[in-house]
Amino acid sequence: MSEDAKLLRNLGLVGQGGAGKTSLGDALLYAAGVTTRLGRVDDGSSNLDFEPEEVRRKITLTTAFHRLPWRRHEITLVDMPGYANFLADTLNCMRACSGLVFVLSPMPGDMKIEAEKVWARANELELPRLGFVTRMDRENADFRAAVTELEQVLQARAAVLQLPIGAADTFRGFVDLIRMRAVLGHGEEAREEDVPQEFRAEAEAARERLLEVAAEASDAWVERYLEAGTLDEEELREALREGTRSLKFVPVLCGSSLKMTGIAALLDAVVDFLPWPAERPPAKGVDPKLQETIERVRAPESAFSGFVFKTIVDPFAGRLSVLEVISGTIGENTSVWNANREVREHVGHLFRLEGKKQQAVVQASVGSIVAMPKLRDTASGDTLADEKAPIRYPGLVEIPAAISFALEPKSKGDEEKASQALQRMMEEDLTLRVHRDPQTRELILSGVGQLHIEVVIEKLKRKYGVEVNLKTPKVP
Repeated sequence: MSEDAKLLRNLGLVGQGGAGKTSLGDALLYAAGVTTRLGRVDDGSSNLDFEPEEVRRKITLTTAFHRLPWRRHEITLVDMPGYANFLADTLNCMRACSGLVFVLSPMPGDMKIEAEKVWARANELELPRLGFVTRMDRENADFRAAVTELEQVLQARAAVLQLPIGAADTFRGFVDLIRMRAVLGHGEEAREEDVPQEFRAEAEAARERLLEVAAEASDAWVERYLEAGTLDEEELREALREGTRSLKFVPVLCGSSLKMTGIAALLDAVVDFLPWPAERPPAKGVDPKLQETIERVRAPESAFSGFVFKTIVDPFAGRLSVLEVISGTIGENTSVWNANREVREHVGHLFRLEGKKQQAVVQASVGSIVAMPKLRDTASGDTLADEKAPIRYPGLVEIPAAISFALEPKSKGDEEKASQALQRMMEEDLTLRVHRDPQTRELILSGVGQLHIEVVIEKLKRKYGVEVNLKTPKVP
């Protein structure tokens, strides 16, 4: 395995809607020096929520990607929606992540069903994760309540790495339990000190619990801990790394995105404890010819294979197929085999997605997330592979439509235009359904919920210039 492959992280930001995922993503970008000012959801300057519908509502509606460097590592941020109407995008994009930061609300009793669904999907995909209790500067913030909910509602084993110093108005930093040092102050003014006397007893007890949890990483660590009665700092980090990657426990940190508290420590934890993509187990798929289950090792020297987990359609730039390279390497101006459609596809260019911008790249190897423009036959859920070593990976999660409306263009001549626009929107939104009722002849638009339909109608007007009225469908 090349050293370059070990320096990659595909980091998913997940959690329930309103937890603060996008604000955390903007803080991570700012901490890494990618942006010169801290993007904020509230004033519409976020680098991740940039679609007009997202800016207006102040919520994430579709997964966004960005890239940041940290300690020689390259981290691809994958910021995903948390609200139920848009959760299908999250459940599918999580496949491309090598690890997750699960953003936890500090409000007692605030855990919602969306958080449970995302957690269950992470378990299904066997994704290692960190917990981050954000907004510790908020009124009524309670770190311990958030950790309790993580353990009781999500049935996770928490390895608490930090203790907050204060909360709400008095939140002024945290105790790093690995090094037993206090980090006081916010942002660039943060400084490292001895643990304040009034927190020392609590911190020592918390560190003892952390050692006990970390030792659960393996029988060897239990034996080492029982023999020595402790683990030194390097041993503790190694046990945490092993236990996180084997899903034995979830390291939990805390901070504030708006005050830039705990952000650098979180990036350190991502690099130290979460795996690189090639470290994940071999990917399982089907041999299209023999219809037998086969495995593909996630290594640069393996035959190329990749999975198209998302499609982005732009009226001007055309269609972008977003792919995770699962094995091998792909370069620009090459031919690949679509194992679902059984056709060759020509890959002209490769792009790295950085917010609303695209950065051209010459080639991409294991773990890279890249966008390919104007593929002729490829859709979300398709596998692209080396024609000589084909494989087909399992498809995407499908969520059934829950609400339907009859759609009528405001201008009579726009019916064909509306139909074509909706077909293009269905390519990027797999939860959208459009069909013509054979008896009533009405164009029926179906989606996950009311908010979902409202966003579709807004995009239809903004991106394609089509205005429509919604009515209750006629009963045949």
